[in-house]
Amino acid sequence: IFGEVVVPGAFHVAAVLGAARALLGDSQSIELRNVVFPATLTLPQDGAVTLQLVLNPEPDSGAHRFTLIAIAADTTWTTHAQGVLATAAPAPAPALPIPGDAITRDVD
Repeated sequence: IFGEVVVPGAFHVAAVLGAARALLGDSQSIELRNVVFPATLTLPQDGAVTLQLVLNPEPDSGAHRFTLIAIAADTTWTTHAQGVLATAAPAPAPALPIPGDAITRDVD
């Protein structure tokens, strides 16, 4: 946009989910809550950007607050994404419809 490469928010979410998988394992369902993107992350034409993802546990809930920050040469650290990641309750099994030609019987 206007000659700059803007990193999409999907990248931030993927980074957080990758860290969550590393921390919690593949068997847990993960949910993100209260995600905000306070500043746009752009890539400079020359040089590099250093990213840091910080996870802080919330002792009472078992969730983790996350903050994704970045710094480019000669600038300060900027927060680009923040929110909460937590394990999600398993989704209920979908209810199966009863076929129209099913036979029903009362059972005593």
